[in-house]
Amino acid sequence: MSAMRRRWQSFWDRSPRQLKVQRDGRVILLIALASGFAAINTGNNLLFLGWGMVLAAIVISGVLSESTLRILKLKVVPPDLGRAQETVSLGLQLKNESTQSPAFATRYSVRLKHAQGESLIHGPFRLRVEAKASLDLHARFVPSARGLYDIEYVEARTAYPFGFFEKIRRFEKKQNHSFWVGPARLPVTDLTTSIYTRLGYSPAGSPGNGDEFFSLRDFRQGEDPRGIHWRASARRGKPLVREHEAMAGNKVLLQLETTGSNTDALENDLALFCSVAESLLERGMSVGILAPGVFIAPASGPRQATLFLMACASLTWGNSLPSYRLSPDTAHLVLGHRETGLESGAAFVPMDSLEAVAS
Repeated sequence: MSAMRRRWQSFWDRSPRQLKVQRDGRVILLIALASGFAAINTGNNLLFLGWGMVLAAIVISGVLSESTLRILKLKVVPPDLGRAQETVSLGLQLKNESTQSPAFATRYSVRLKHAQGESLIHGPFRLRVEAKASLDLHARFVPSARGLYDIEYVEARTAYPFGFFEKIRRFEKKQNHSFWVGPARLPVTDLTTSIYTRLGYSPAGSPGNGDEFFSLRDFRQGEDPRGIHWRASARRGKPLVREHEAMAGNKVLLQLETTGSNTDALENDLALFCSVAESLLERGMSVGILAPGVFIAPASGPRQATLFLMACASLTWGNSLPSYRLSPDTAHLVLGHRETGLESGAAFVPMDSLEAVAS
């Protein structure tokens, strides 16, 4: 692209108003040129009248379309977090600031910039927006990959009233709008069931509803007398209740072992890795993750799933594994394509089996 063309493209992208000629507009422009040429060469007053009417229609079209766009106010509300290969909704807050005039035949769009380039997300079409009306609209799209998505601008466009031209108004971005998109969600239910069954349960170190003996304590008023340990109570001279030890699910740290430099393969491995971690969380386990530049200690709950997605969405390939420390009750599973350099106590899960389940 030449320097002149780049400057023109930069000016065009920054302009607050843009105009696109529609098919009917090209026809009306040809009619205007033909009738004007004929009127000038022949001096026929009837041709001058027709030429004036055509030019008046073009001017009226521009005035009415501008009056429709000028009274609108449009803001975009980005989502907190999206997922690749799933529908993401961008909120649009539309307001007609006029007290009398409605807006006609308007469509709304959002321009996004991301690592794969730029894309224009088309939103809804509204035939009429009443005066002083406020609407909550949505522009939906399906991101193809994870990463950071920046909102360049939001725009309103209309071809009102004749459809000759489409006028576009870009609204100034007053603050930095961006959002993260996490890896795609893949079906790994069978694999996580296998991991969950293999890990099983371990003593929690606290009283609960388990089967193993934990301690004896004093009998409390209102408790079921059938829980009294009569032999110990006879020796102590007071009623004692036998408590059992609670059983807790094992904690697990999932480690992503990366090999090769094929970006598509690495992204697929990351999607599988994140899906396994989420699936284990949904089963109530305490899960942590270890990946290039990322370490999140084992925990449970919805907040942990959000941390996983944010970390995987912003992960950069090439970073080294951060230092970490595990408690003795935490299992260490390494997900990768080949078993190399495993630490003591870490179990290896082939990524090939993951891919077979996901496919």
